[in-house]
Amino acid sequence: MPESVQAERREKELDRRDNRKTAPPLAGVWSAQLVGVTHTEGYPADLLELRETHAEVKPQMLELVREPHNEYDANAIGVWWQGHRIGYLNKVIAFRLAPELDAGVTWLARVEEVEGDDDLIGCSIRCKREE
Repeated sequence: MPESVQAERREKELDRRDNRKTAPPLAGVWSAQLVGVTHTEGYPADLLELRETHAEVKPQMLELVREPHNEYDANAIGVWWQGHRIGYLNKVIAFRLAPELDAGVTWLARVEEVEGDDDLIGCSIRCKREE
């Protein structure tokens, strides 16, 4: 099989696997589970503190911060709480949201739930486009 045909097949397979290209646009309100939480500097202490605070005071507001120079994803969006990055939006959402943030669209984010055991804890958030 010619090299060009193999390369074209590989490209088509990668496109098929990359659902970012076919993902629908983001609605005005959506929820997501944070990713990369175990790779943050303050894990698990920051999420344990957030869980305790969220139980007492709602809503706990979050900040979405673009990281265009992130070595793993140029569309990366970190999720911050009280000066600490607690995780990231997944790649599909970041792919859709990054251009909006770059264009100055404001998204409000809040904690939806902090769940899990003390040694394996995660966080889901709810986001809304500011009108």
